[in-house]
Amino acid sequence: MGRFEPEVDRVKLRLRESKNPLGGVDQCCSVEARLQTGLVLRAEAIDGQEQTAAGRCATRLALLVAAVSVDGGVRLRSMPPSRL
Repeated sequence: MGRFEPEVDRVKLRLRESKNPLGGVDQCCSVEARLQTGLVLRAEAIDGQEQTAAGRCATRLALLVAAVSVDGGVRLRSMPPSRL
């Protein structure tokens, strides 16, 4: 996300545990970024480990910010939310 820092105004990160229907506990990470333009982007990832979920979530958010930066968000309209 470093190269997109000038475009990002604020970021919220949430970590929580959820029960896995197959047994065990999953780590859920969700992140919301508000850009300087006012656009809000959201990404989410679930994994068995907190660090892995957070890393995957950050990668997805970086891809969303890149998509908005490159083509003004045209690609975002054709993609399901938070799914990259």
